[in-house]
Amino acid sequence: MKTKIEQTYGIIPTTPYSKYSKKVFFEYTPGNTSFQLGYLGVNNSTIEGILRLKYTEDKPIFAKKIVLSFTGKEVVNFAGTLEEGQDIIKDDDESEFDNEEVSTTSISTHKAKRKFFSSSIIIWKSQSKGHYEGVKNLDLPFKLDLPNNLPPSVLVNRGCGRIYYMLKAVISRTPIDPNSRNKKKIIKYVIPIVRYTITPQPEPHVYLKKIF
Repeated sequence: MKTKIEQTYGIIPTTPYSKYSKKVFFEYTPGNTSFQLGYLGVNNSTIEGILRLKYTEDKPIFAKKIVLSFTGKEVVNFAGTLEEGQDIIKDDDESEFDNEEVSTTSISTHKAKRKFFSSSIIIWKSQSKGHYEGVKNLDLPFKLDLPNNLPPSVLVNRGCGRIYYMLKAVISRTPIDPNSRNKKKIIKYVIPIVRYTITPQPEPHVYLKKIF
C-alpha cells in the first residue's frame, strides 16, 4: 500500500519574527527556505541555520561567548480565577504577541504560560578564557535535534491559545555605554514548527466485466 506524508492541521502560516539587527542575524542554510528540516513525526527533524555577525574593522563587538537556545512555549489567555501553580504573565519578552486580540467578554482576564521544551548550546567562546575578544565577521552554523513528540505551532481562537517556538542567540559582550549594565545582545526568531503524518493511500479499484 502506498503512503504519502501530510502536514498536521493547526500550523501557523507565518514567517519568522526577528528582534531586528543588521549586524547579527539568522539565515537559512544554503539551498533551504526553512530552519526546520526533515519531517517531524515521520523521521528525524532538525533546526539548522547560520548565525552571522557582520561588524566593521573599526567597530567590532567585544564578546566572551554566544549561546544559542531553542524553546517551545504554550500560552493561554482566559477569564476567571487562577488555580494554584499557574503563572500570571505581566511582562512577556516575546512582545510580538502582546497586541493580539483576545476573544473573551469578561473583564477579569489572565494569561498563563508554560515552557515545555528547551535546548541550548554554546556555539562560540572567546579564545582567551574569561576575556572579551573582538569579533568582526563570523559565520556560525548550528544544528539542533527536535524530539519526535513535539507538537506543531498552533494559534487558536484569535490568540486565546497558542504554541510557539523561539530561536534565540545571546551574546555576552561589553556594554556599548560604559554606564550601562546591559552586557547582552539578544537576537530572536519565532520559528513555525510543522508536524507531519503518514497517510495510507487507498488501493486502486478493480473493476470486473461480466461476460455474457
